[in-house]
Amino acid sequence: MDTLWQDLRYSFRALRRQPGFVAAVLCILALGIGANTVIFSVVNAVLLNPLYLKAWHDPDRVLMLWEKNSALSFMWANEMPVRPQNYRAWKEQAHSFSHLAAWRDETVILTDPDNNRHKPEQVEAGVATADLFMLLGIEPRIGRDFTAADMQHGKNMVTLLSDELYRGRFNSNPQILGATILASGKPYTVIGVLPPAVAFPAIWGGTEQKNPELWLPLDIHPGTHADRGSSLFVFGRLKDGVSLGQARAEMRLIQARLAHTPLEEGGFGINVETLSDVSTDRSLRRAALVLQIAVGFVLLIACANAGNLLLGRAVSRDKEMAIRTALGASGWRLFRQTLTESMLLSCAAAGIGLVLSLAGLRLLVAVAPRDAFALHELRIDSNVLLFTVMIAVFTGILFGLIPASHSWRKNINELLNRSTRGVAGSSNRLRSVLVVAEIALSLVLVIGAGLMIRSLVVFMNTDLGFRLDHLLVMRVTLPANIYDTPAKVAAFNNRLIESVRNVGGVQTAALTTALPMKSVSQSSFEIPGRPRDRNKTACHGLGASQRSILRDPQDARYQGAHLHSPGSGIG
Repeated sequence: MDTLWQDLRYSFRALRRQPGFVAAVLCILALGIGANTVIFSVVNAVLLNPLYLKAWHDPDRVLMLWEKNSALSFMWANEMPVRPQNYRAWKEQAHSFSHLAAWRDETVILTDPDNNRHKPEQVEAGVATADLFMLLGIEPRIGRDFTAADMQHGKNMVTLLSDELYRGRFNSNPQILGATILASGKPYTVIGVLPPAVAFPAIWGGTEQKNPELWLPLDIHPGTHADRGSSLFVFGRLKDGVSLGQARAEMRLIQARLAHTPLEEGGFGINVETLSDVSTDRSLRRAALVLQIAVGFVLLIACANAGNLLLGRAVSRDKEMAIRTALGASGWRLFRQTLTESMLLSCAAAGIGLVLSLAGLRLLVAVAPRDAFALHELRIDSNVLLFTVMIAVFTGILFGLIPASHSWRKNINELLNRSTRGVAGSSNRLRSVLVVAEIALSLVLVIGAGLMIRSLVVFMNTDLGFRLDHLLVMRVTLPANIYDTPAKVAAFNNRLIESVRNVGGVQTAALTTALPMKSVSQSSFEIPGRPRDRNKTACHGLGASQRSILRDPQDARYQGAHLHSPGSGIG
């Protein structure tokens, strides 16, 4: 330990005498380490340690269960929300899970009973079974969780608030428990408040993020309205000792039994996925890996630059090292001294790199979409700090080996007898190799960056087939308790479109339930006189919104499924 302390003090004194050299090395390494820290923060938050799982207990044991059908489009072929009938069958027959819970999302209009304290507010709501938060290991920080009794029809008029809604709309009111709020015109009693940072996976490869602010009980008993119309997101927590493969095998057996029932006509199956498979697709993982490799090349270039600077410094110190050797210093001691100096520089550069990465993360948070992988919550956590320490050690050793190996292989008599110019000339070959390596890595990065920029330009200039300028879009959600028939919805739509067309400056107006590039609709039908193909006439409500089955009044064999119920969304 005393020897190490001596090496550190000597290194500090030696580096202090060359402030320009130290500043150049620190700038080069800090940029490389800072870039790697920023990108790894994204990789860690999206792939390795997703931020939305921070509040979950043992998330590696939680799976998502889907329906699947190869006859549907690629986006839905393996990840379709589950029908309530199937969820009940899975819950009764599956033994691989300690809990099997379901929920769906919907949009509600939140109002106060007296209509005086707050304006009506449209919020995203989650409608969940009683054991959802028990499955996730989440306990309300105020009040209680849902119970089985809360799921009974007629007794399910209770609600849980998210921490964000509680602090925002209700101003952290300590008397919130027992208060009554109106969700789409229906009265609900507040029974609890969830802890902060309760979020769910960005499903379908990260394309859709669900963050409900209000939670309601899910009543899917046979014969209820929800049982007829809703599709569910299903989570399962594996029992201790049960593997993912065993759970998948059991669900395949359950599907084989269900395949013989009328419910499963049309080639539907069961898909069991890990949370990482749900929230990120292969293209995202590949892009993150490529980006991390790219900044890794930047660090290697920085190491080659720093190594070149240190090598030049080592050449100028050859006679100093020869004198120290003549005085009794061993080759190992000189080697260790040189590595100590490089490690000292690397650690200092890592500290500066962390400061730069904080600024980089702030910039990234400012430009990142808020609902994409919780990137707005990017931070430097223990994993990122450990990564920074590791690359600091790796960097110190990597660029420190170059001058250390130079000093190690020199003969003392040669160093004392040869001129400084001659000694410098013997290191030209190594320095040339470093320069060639820098140029090669730089060319790889420049070519890659050029291709990425070209792809981005092509993507940004793609003709979407419709105009975006002078276009205003709004979403309207109608309270289901008021607009409970197609006639009422149609009357509202007619009044709305007429009012919008009469607004000054509006040239034209239209209504839709699915905006371009926003929603995916898929329907099925039967043609009279043609035999039915069970693999191509599946009728299922995709997405979490309600289904509406449309029947031709002349021929009941014409059937279709629409993604949105009337009034669920108007653009």
